[in-house]
Amino acid sequence: MGARVGTLTIHPENEIGRIADYVVKIPGVTAKTGDETKSRPPSIQMTGSSFEQLSWLIYDSIIISVRDATKQSNEDLFARHANLE
Repeated sequence: MGARVGTLTIHPENEIGRIADYVVKIPGVTAKTGDETKSRPPSIQMTGSSFEQLSWLIYDSIIISVRDATKQSNEDLFARHANLE
């Protein structure tokens, strides 16, 4: 169908990173993260939380940038926000 795939990931070398057209590698800790976490400060958060939080910040930044570039308002976006509910 011609769609392109983009992903945010800690591990671009894994399957989703290899098949994606666009990859953004972001830091974070998951249950799958190996020895590199030993150099990070300890956290009380569950594994995966830091990755998820950073992902949401990046998604919001992308949406804001696209909204501004296309000269849409928040109301324009909200009209399409939950069209499957």
